[in-house]
Amino acid sequence: MTVFGAGLDKCIKCSICVEHCPVYRVDRAFPGPKQSGPDSERFRHHRETWHEDWLASCSHCTLCETACPSGVPIASIILASQARQIEREGKKPVHRLLASPSFFGKLAMLAPWMVNFSLRLKVTRRFMKMIFGIDPELPFPAYKRFSFQRRQKQQPEKVLYFHGCTVRYNQPEIYQILSSLLEKLNVEIIIPPQDCCGLPKLCNSEISAARKLARKQIDSFSAAPWAHLPIIYNCTSCGHTLANEWAQFADERQKFESFAQRLFNIHEFLMDLLETRKPVNLWSRKKIVVAYHTPCHLRSLGIGLPGARILRLIPALELHVLNTGCCGLSGTYGYKPGRGDIARQIGDEVATAIKKIRPDFIVTDCGSCRLQLQSLTSIQAKDPLEIVASAMVS
Repeated sequence: MTVFGAGLDKCIKCSICVEHCPVYRVDRAFPGPKQSGPDSERFRHHRETWHEDWLASCSHCTLCETACPSGVPIASIILASQARQIEREGKKPVHRLLASPSFFGKLAMLAPWMVNFSLRLKVTRRFMKMIFGIDPELPFPAYKRFSFQRRQKQQPEKVLYFHGCTVRYNQPEIYQILSSLLEKLNVEIIIPPQDCCGLPKLCNSEISAARKLARKQIDSFSAAPWAHLPIIYNCTSCGHTLANEWAQFADERQKFESFAQRLFNIHEFLMDLLETRKPVNLWSRKKIVVAYHTPCHLRSLGIGLPGARILRLIPALELHVLNTGCCGLSGTYGYKPGRGDIARQIGDEVATAIKKIRPDFIVTDCGSCRLQLQSLTSIQAKDPLEIVASAMVS
């Protein structure tokens, strides 16, 4: 991973990144993104060997980069340092496990009911704690078998879909909702050959594997039959990776820029359709109270809150957009040794705000956020699409 030397010199020591860091607020052993990122990077380049325990504390939520007024790639600097340290000291089994959601997702598809049952057993969780150091109290996603080969009706407008691992292996019903919804709007979904976005590999120091994934999938989505079509995604972490992280891995800058210009968050895409065509009405039989949580990686995309904008179109829906931080789980971060309790402490701030509202549902665009916040509050968490679909009438 390239660390931009010019980025280090841009840092003006304002510490705004520290104020926005969710890990720093609950774990004072972590000095914050400024010290562990640009400050320490200057010294790392002059040492052949070094070890910093605090490097593993960064969750790569990227809130520091979003907040930085100088555009310093703080999270990327820390991620690169993590990778160099792990490469020198050796990868642990937990890094290989968490870096491969697609591989283990495919295995789980062989017998999802058996995997789900096993993950609920205390003996399984104790084993995972003993071998991998994974906190046994953390929530685990359930696996569901599903085929994406459903034949859609031919439509005049077409769009490519990047489904990500959460939809592929854990929540395929989101794709079914999306497919039916877009069919009403005369849009056909095409699913090119694809794999994981690669963020779990990046966050677990498998940089070369992430590079191969990025290049392979940019080529897949840029193939001749659909090189001109828009690309939509559900997961905001996938969107962040496709739009921001893949830039450093592309073989050709021009090819990546062409790819990135075609990327749209699904709610951003839907909002445009609803505003320009208005072929459907959104309506609810009863009042629904919803607490909307903004995922960290949605903030990093800089596209506003398209999911919340769509929810505001439903007349009987009472929307509360939370002004709180990170859910704490941060993809694979909470499952790393020693991070489970920190992930819960970070998420407690959001959970407390949600409980004060007493909503019918929690709504958020990120699968990890849904998993964590539902576990912390015992309130059902949904994707914005699920709420929109239930309120859509022809």
